[in-house]
Amino acid sequence: MWCLFVVGHDCGHGTFSNYPIINAICGHICHAPLLVPFFPWAYSHRKHHRFHNHKDKDMSHPWLTKEEVGKSFLKKYYLSSVLSPFLSYLIYLYVGEYDGSHVTPTGRLYQGAGFNEKMKCFISSLSILCVVAIFFVSFSSWSQFMLSYGGCWLMFSFWLFMVTYMQHHDEKVIAYDDSNWDFFSGALQTVDRKFGFGIDRVHHNITDGHVVHHLFFTQIPHYHLKRATKAIAPLLKEQYKFVTHKIFFKDFWSIFFKVKFSNWNLNKLEEPKETDSNH
Repeated sequence: MWCLFVVGHDCGHGTFSNYPIINAICGHICHAPLLVPFFPWAYSHRKHHRFHNHKDKDMSHPWLTKEEVGKSFLKKYYLSSVLSPFLSYLIYLYVGEYDGSHVTPTGRLYQGAGFNEKMKCFISSLSILCVVAIFFVSFSSWSQFMLSYGGCWLMFSFWLFMVTYMQHHDEKVIAYDDSNWDFFSGALQTVDRKFGFGIDRVHHNITDGHVVHHLFFTQIPHYHLKRATKAIAPLLKEQYKFVTHKIFFKDFWSIFFKVKFSNWNLNKLEEPKETDSNH
């Protein structure tokens, strides 16, 4: 499921094919069976790439302060729980935390969007309804659905959360605000991680080639990420973030419970202090 999602991810960036209609068709073929509305996801994902590591504009993984987390019972306890990695993507897509709902064009995500974008949301939501209808006639009971599909989907949701969280979170990762954010600085906070065991290749190298993907996200398809990374990494020198994991699964939980959504660094320009006029 995750590897299929990565192919749909390329379709959303327009790097799967030179033809938008093929990207749209293949993107729906890849994403609809995963219950991911393709066009709305691509729309919000472009925002993530345009404002990566911006404190208030990058919503794919929220950059919250400890005070912001503490204001809500849900945020305080849910975001820190073991359930969060399994359910966050479902809540992100359908409930609308934090971009807005991806299944209706009337919510926060589509504020200021044009008619064409809203119509594309309707098309993708319709594709999800078609998949749900197929499920309805294919499974005789909820237990059969959960055994045949639901459990797999929860594992896919966890895997998606794990990979994307580790791409953008670490104790040394920096977020910016309007005073000092720029595209290049935000992109260089992305972390390449080698999972090992052949998993990076199965992942279409989205785990160990994500830095270059954020630098050139509409230009390099997944099958060129590894070669592009080899070319770019030496030029970035110490600014290139790369981690090799012995047991990536254990390391994810360690990072998650240390960093969560608030234990990161905010690179904020301080306001100049007022000086005494007598000096």
